[in-house]
Amino acid sequence: AIDLLQKYDFPGNIRELENLIERSVALSNTNIILPESLALSIHKRRWIEGIKDKRFDLDEVPKGVSLDAILEEIERAYIEKALDCSNGNKNKTAGLLGLSLRSLRYRIEKLEIEK
Repeated sequence: AIDLLQKYDFPGNIRELENLIERSVALSNTNIILPESLALSIHKRRWIEGIKDKRFDLDEVPKGVSLDAILEEIERAYIEKALDCSNGNKNKTAGLLGLSLRSLRYRIEKLEIEK
């Protein structure tokens, strides 16, 4: 895990390192931070950066479809996938999504996601 941390080029500041370690501790099943936990967090950061690079084709914006409706569907799919990845464990799901357990529960109820 230390080797992985030393090789990672932190584009953020010390808060990024702090958040990475906190997420890794939350996701770990042991009292030792394993490289797999760190790799997941680093992978997630790169995935988010990849999304920011995506461009949407705005020539074909459908009429009558609100941004809120689109964002709601994306949020629902993302929470459902995170629940799958954590075998339904809401504490782990909240950790994966960077949410508090209370916030996750609120969103599950609001989006009517099957528990």
